Amino acid sequence: MGLGTVFERSVASYVEGIHNHVRQQHKRSSSMI
Repeated sequence: MGLGTVFERSVASYVEGIHNHVRQQHKRSSSMI
């Protein structure tokens, strides 16, 4: 258990959050059209 694993895990969760946010934005824009 090194710092690398903790860093990768935090980055992975951060990227996942961004993807979820983008997906919600796409759903809103597609439903508006």
